[in-house]
Amino acid sequence: MITVFTPAYNRAGFLPRLFRSLEEQTCKQFEWLIVDDGSTDRTAAVVQDLISSASFPVRYFRQPNGGKHRAINRAVTLARGELFLIVDSDDYLTPNAIDRLIFHYNAVRSDLSVAGVFGLRRHADGRINGLRRPFSVLHTTPGRIKRYLRRDVAEAIRLSVLRAYPFPEFEAENFISESAVWNEIAKTHVFRYFFEPVIVCDYLPDGLTCNIVGLHRANPLGTLLVYKEKIAATPLLVEKLKSVLNYWRYRPCAKSCPEALRLHGPALFFAPMGFLLYILDSLTRYLSR
Repeated sequence: MITVFTPAYNRAGFLPRLFRSLEEQTCKQFEWLIVDDGSTDRTAAVVQDLISSASFPVRYFRQPNGGKHRAINRAVTLARGELFLIVDSDDYLTPNAIDRLIFHYNAVRSDLSVAGVFGLRRHADGRINGLRRPFSVLHTTPGRIKRYLRRDVAEAIRLSVLRAYPFPEFEAENFISESAVWNEIAKTHVFRYFFEPVIVCDYLPDGLTCNIVGLHRANPLGTLLVYKEKIAATPLLVEKLKSVLNYWRYRPCAKSCPEALRLHGPALFFAPMGFLLYILDSLTRYLSR
């Protein structure tokens, strides 16, 4: 069984669309687990209405607002599925998503070196999210898949693996990219990527993706961790350079930086260029007020 997990924060109006896509699944071997991350809208009431008409198990939990990564950490302790699929509240599934995820998982279920199966995300108009060049099936890591995809995919991870790799939580920070954990897992595992869309994505103006620069600036320690790991994870020189520059871009946002998050060696050479990006971000934010 798959746990379809949705972190919800003030997205009451979008949950019914995701619910309909779950009802339309050709395979019903899943549960829907929702963690409400301190919503102030009608999320709780909407979810209760959906539960009353659902043809599959739905479980709802509420917690104080702490960010998507804290919601994931809690959900991992509550999940009952063998695979854990994250579907944001403003996205929805293709009709055969569960069926295709199970199909690809069954192909590697006995191979514990494979941490999970990753399908594609597409836009409503059919465009594949972040496609660089097509492929069939690849057993690789997030750092190496950048040759083919430059944006997010649909991640279904073994629950047993996720329980061994919780998301880091920094005090007073409520955001960290999921790649922080995916790259950590990739040190000892690979992922099965398959060229089939399973999630339809809808990037909203107030969503995480559209506000990513502000989120990185407001959550610098998590951001520095992510980019330090990306530098080590990718074999692609261009991607490595981007991560180095972004590291220094957000380094001034951290009042203090633990030794474990510091960069040394040749990466120091790029600090002035990264600081220039920090200045440009600051100027852009000032002029947009």
